Amino acid sequence: MSPSRQPKPVPPEVPILYLPTDPSLSDYNITFSVSNPTSPYELIQVPSVPYFRRMPPNPTMDASNSSDTTYQHGDTLGTTTPEYLEIPATPLNPNPTGSLQLLKNSNPSETSEPQAKRPIRIPAAFKLSDGHKRAALSILGLTLNDIHLHGEEHGLSSHCTSQQADIRLLDFDVTAVELLTYFPKHTIWYGVADRLYRAGWTGDPIVKFVNWSRAYQTHEYISRPIVNYHQNNAQTWFASHPNVPRTAKPSEMTDRTGGKKNIEAHDYYLVDLAEGVHQHPTGSDAGCLTRAIAYAREHGDDQVKLSEVSYYIYENQLSGDALYDFETADRLALERLNPITKDYQIKVLGGAKN
Repeated sequence: MSPSRQPKPVPPEVPILYLPTDPSLSDYNITFSVSNPTSPYELIQVPSVPYFRRMPPNPTMDASNSSDTTYQHGDTLGTTTPEYLEIPATPLNPNPTGSLQLLKNSNPSETSEPQAKRPIRIPAAFKLSDGHKRAALSILGLTLNDIHLHGEEHGLSSHCTSQQADIRLLDFDVTAVELLTYFPKHTIWYGVADRLYRAGWTGDPIVKFVNWSRAYQTHEYISRPIVNYHQNNAQTWFASHPNVPRTAKPSEMTDRTGGKKNIEAHDYYLVDLAEGVHQHPTGSDAGCLTRAIAYAREHGDDQVKLSEVSYYIYENQLSGDALYDFETADRLALERLNPITKDYQIKVLGGAKN
């Protein structure tokens, strides 16, 4: 579905804010707060509003009014430069209402610099996948050790999306088949494990699907008991957290993962989700994510990150249907694909041994 109104052309560095594409929502509050004495206002992200580009280092704004100011749909900040914020229409909500709030620090000179965060740790068990190495080096700016770069190679872990890739950066519906295809290690995330389990995607069909979608010639790369263990942990956790939403939108999933502590999640490059994949989702299993990956690969957009995919989908008109009954779709996908993956397991792998 194409947007009813295209945003007007703007210079590359002009920050643009896009409201969430959920028509059931109506009001969005964005807070500007002081973080640097030389830059009175800075846009900060809030979880419900992921569509934005950061302000330039020294935005030119009218800071003479110390009171809060509200800007409505279509308004721009008063400025003599091209640096402004616009709220354009979105594909699923052509006439959103929203507000931007400017908060002026009463004494900017007392503003302290934010303390540096501890670098994200990348566990070293096997050689990292190419996508994981690229994210660690280019996005996180980490220094990788010898095991990361030259360690023992694992058929799945060294050739697929890392389980540290922050799936919660995706603010749109993702199909079950997309989860299994592009995030095969994410059953350790409770939101993913629970969703798949409730649709009948337990250890056995998941293992068969991963083997088939990656054209494996051996049983050694994914373990049914480990998948079942992740799903059992997820079921136990959800039983004691009944109010946590079950959703097809990863951004609304719990960040809880297996292990003593939650996984240290980080951004990831969109095209690298396809690493090691031989069978991509098709038909009703191919949602916005599949289309975005295919479009990015076709056009050489290899720098698009998961945190930018929502805008990328909007910008390139890759959105799908607004209504999506994910629970029914997940079950139908299993019914449709299980015979195919089971046949592959028997003919190519000689039966179940995972």
